[in-house]
Amino acid sequence: MRADWVEVELGNIAEIISGKNQKDVIDEKGKYPIYGSAGVCGYATDYLCEAGTTIIGRKGTINKPIFTKEKFWNIDTAFGIWTGGEIDKKYLYYFCCGFDFNKLDKSTTIPSLAKRDLLKIQFPVCPLPEQRAIVAKIDELFSELDNGIANLKAAQAKLDIYRQAVLKQAFEGELTREWRERQTDLPSGELLLNEINKLHIILESSKKKIKTKVIGTPKKDDVPHSIPEKWLWCYLGEVTWFINGDRGKNYPNVNEYVSEGIPWINTGHIRPDGGLHERKMHYITQEKFDSLRSGKIQEGDLIYCLRGATFGKTAFVKPFHQGAIASSLMIIRSTEKINKKYLYFYLTSTEGKQQLLRFDNGSAQPNLSAETVRKYVFPLPSLEEQTQIVQEIEARLSVCDKLAETIQTSLQQAEALRQSILKKAFEGRLLTETELQTCKAQADWMPAEQLLAQIKSTKAKG
Repeated sequence: MRADWVEVELGNIAEIISGKNQKDVIDEKGKYPIYGSAGVCGYATDYLCEAGTTIIGRKGTINKPIFTKEKFWNIDTAFGIWTGGEIDKKYLYYFCCGFDFNKLDKSTTIPSLAKRDLLKIQFPVCPLPEQRAIVAKIDELFSELDNGIANLKAAQAKLDIYRQAVLKQAFEGELTREWRERQTDLPSGELLLNEINKLHIILESSKKKIKTKVIGTPKKDDVPHSIPEKWLWCYLGEVTWFINGDRGKNYPNVNEYVSEGIPWINTGHIRPDGGLHERKMHYITQEKFDSLRSGKIQEGDLIYCLRGATFGKTAFVKPFHQGAIASSLMIIRSTEKINKKYLYFYLTSTEGKQQLLRFDNGSAQPNLSAETVRKYVFPLPSLEEQTQIVQEIEARLSVCDKLAETIQTSLQQAEALRQSILKKAFEGRLLTETELQTCKAQADWMPAEQLLAQIKSTKAKG
C-alpha cells in the first residue's frame, strides 16, 4: 500500500447490515428485490439496504460479492456493507472482489462468515478523487476483460454444440455407416445381449456380482429414434450392474478423512472431462474401507451422480485401482462385452442426458436411483461396432478437446488477470503519476488521514 494512504478496520468506515427473515415483506409484486448469498430469491414490499450497498454472503456463497444499484431486502444468509459519501460505493465493492473471504471461514460444513470478523478487515483509505479514478480504471479494464471472456465462452459453447452433434451421429449409427457396410459377418445386438445375459448368470452364481434381472424390451414411445438394422434397443439395466454407496453405520464422516489412504469419492470430485480430481480427493483408512459393505470401485467402473445439482455427471474410475463412493453416487459396472468408453460417451451425450430427464422429479434437489437408471434405453450394437464408434468419436473430438483445454486455460488466466488488477488497485499501483496529479487538482481532494478524520467525525455525530 502507498505511504500516503491509511489502512483502517472496515468497521471504522462502513456499517454491516444483517439480513432478516422475509416472511412479512415477501410479495411477488414487490418493488424491492430480496437477496440471499447467491443472488435474488424473490421480491419484497420493503427494504433494509440502500442502493450502492455491497452484498457479502454470510452463509453458503461467501466469496462472490454483489454490487446493487437499487434498494433491497437481504435475508439471513447475506450481509449488506454500506458506507457514507466519503468512501466511493464501488471502490468498496471492488475491494471486496479482491479480498479472499474464504480465509475468514471457520466452519466445518457450510461456508460461513461472522460479522465481528468482517468488521476487523483492514481497508485501504485513499483520497476520494483517487477512489473514483481507481473505480473508473477498473471499470474500463474489466470491460475489456469481460468482452474477451464473452468471446471465449461463445467459442466454448460452439465446441459443446459440435461435440453433441458428433455424439448424436454416433448413436444413430451414422459415424460407422460406411464401416458397417464393409463388414461381411457382423454380429447383431440381440446376439450380444444373449451373451451378456449368459455372463450375468455365471457371474451371479459365483457371487461375484450384484444380482440383476431381465427388464424386457423398451416400449416404442421410449425409443428416441431409429437405429441400424443389426442394432438393438435395450434397457441399460440388462447390460450393466449398479452398485450403491454404503449408507450404513460405517459411512465415513469428515472427521475420519486422512491425508493418505484409500480414495473416498463424492460428487465434487468428478471433473467435467470425465476424470476425477486427484488433488481434491478425500481419503479414508484401510480399516474404514474394509468396514464398508458396498460402494467399492474397480478399475473400469463408471461413477454416476444420483442427486443434487450435479446429478447425471459421469466419470471413469481412473487413476485409482481401489476406493469407495459416497451415497450420492452409484457405480455402473459392465462385463468386457460392453466398451466402457461407448457407455461413457452415451451417458454424456444429449440423448443420454434426456434419458436422465425422463426420471427427474422436478424438485429443487432432483434425485435418481438405481431402479430408474436401469430403465434408461440404450442402443446396443455389436462389441466390434462399439469399438469402432469410440474410435470415430475420439478422432473427431481430439482436436475439439485440445481447443476446449486452451479456452479453459485462457479463462483461468483472465480470472487471474482480474485479481492482479484488483491487487494493484488496492496497493495504490494502478493509477499513473499523471492520473494522480489530475486527482489532486479536484476540489474535494484531501489527504487520506484528513478524510478518515472526517469520516470519524461524521460517524460520531451519527
